[in-house]
Amino acid sequence: MILKEKLPETYPLQFCKGHYLQYSGKSRDILREPKLLYPAPEPGLRGLGIHLTVDMEGQLRFGPDTLYIDNNSDYSFSEVISEEIKDKFVTAIQRYLPGVHRDKLSPAYTGIRPKLVGSMNAFQDFVVQEESERGYPGAVNLLGIESPGLTSSLALAEEVSNLLGYNQNSRAWE
Repeated sequence: MILKEKLPETYPLQFCKGHYLQYSGKSRDILREPKLLYPAPEPGLRGLGIHLTVDMEGQLRFGPDTLYIDNNSDYSFSEVISEEIKDKFVTAIQRYLPGVHRDKLSPAYTGIRPKLVGSMNAFQDFVVQEESERGYPGAVNLLGIESPGLTSSLALAEEVSNLLGYNQNSRAWE
């Protein structure tokens, strides 16, 4: 891993806090069966939108939103802000799940993720870059990977292998 101080200015990372809300209602009240729901990204949106996840106990969680921050250690979820955040969540969620009730949403947790774009830029997908030209031969940067990063992990691994000269047919380094 190359430290942020070593990254060229072409990879300006911005820290983005994402809030998650949990739903205290029964999942079957709003869904036939608990499953992940990702709304279609909206033009000009600075993220992928507030989506639904289901944990191992069947608890519904919505998030994340996008709040660009300077302090990458601030995981707070203040009650003053949470009412404003809750309004934003309800508006977004009810576009794809109109049966969600505002009073059943409560703060769950926050997370901070590095993003390649700042608050004034449109969404940008991730970057995969071999860094020999920057003085780091054999290093590959994978930056700004968000959803669908996990679902793309096999394709990303193949791309890294190709960048490093790995020949998949012979299973040997070229």
